[in-house]
Amino acid sequence: MIILNPKPKPNSKTKQLPKGQNYLTLWQKELKPLVLSHYGEVPLEVVAKALGTSITKVQSQLQSGMYDYGVARKCSGGKHSYEVYPLRLIAFIEGNMTNNNNNNNNNNFEGVY
Repeated sequence: MIILNPKPKPNSKTKQLPKGQNYLTLWQKELKPLVLSHYGEVPLEVVAKALGTSITKVQSQLQSGMYDYGVARKCSGGKHSYEVYPLRLIAFIEGNMTNNNNNNNNNNFEGVY
């Protein structure tokens, strides 16, 4: 498969959240309530959808230990179990929205908090 005009990768280690009013609306009306509806821990599928990435990427983020919205525990046989905390995930996503505003002078996410 040949990819034409690949997107440049961001310089930071964290994935940039999708920009614009469409993501804000999606976050407020669908994704945030979905995250909050899971008491205790959030399924990786929901986390991947909220972050706009794949389940494999979420797993590698948790295994790295650099992301505080959840943990990865190593089990026997080299496998991992994952636990994502709903409120920490919300703080992580909304914190990135704030950082995107400060870095880009973009007010699309204003009034989320």
